[in-house]
Formats: sequence, structure tokens, C-alpha cells
Amino acid sequence: MNAEESGKKLWNDFVKTNAKYADAPIPETIYFGDHKTDADECAELVAKGTKQATSTSLWWLEKNGQNLRKFGDFYIITNWAAEGTA
Repeated sequence: MNAEESGKKLWNDFVKTNAKYADAPIPETIYFGDHKTDADECAELVAKGTKQATSTSLWWLEKNGQNLRKFGDFYIITNWAAEGTA
């Protein structure tokens, strides 16, 4: 399963128990870091509830044409293999 398919599945599972988000667009699916070890470790921390926030540098956002992220934005976090836990 690729990241987009995994993200859709995880979002749909989330919406089943959080109906107020049923009409919201499916959030971007991402993983943390630039290699397997960090991505897998951070995904595990998110799944456990230990990691609940993140920050990306303004430089990276501007360089990649991304909007400044704000409190309350949703992202679907997966491990390196695009697997997640709903």
C-alpha cells in the first residue's frame, strides 16, 4: 500500500469514530525524518501518544513552496513503509 492509499484508509478509520470530521478533506500523509530509523521511531512515538506536536523550519517550508503550518492542522503520520496505526 502506498502513502496515499494508507492515508485514506487511516483517515476513514478515524472518521468512523470522529464523525464531526466526515466532511473535512483528507489530510496530507507524511513521515518524520529522511531515513527509516527516524521515521519508524517517530511514528511509534505518535502512535503511543508520546509525540503530539512537530515543527518544520520556515526555511524548508519556503524552499518547498509550502504554507506555514498552524495549530490544529491535521496530518496523517506513517512509518517509512507508509504503514500507520489508526
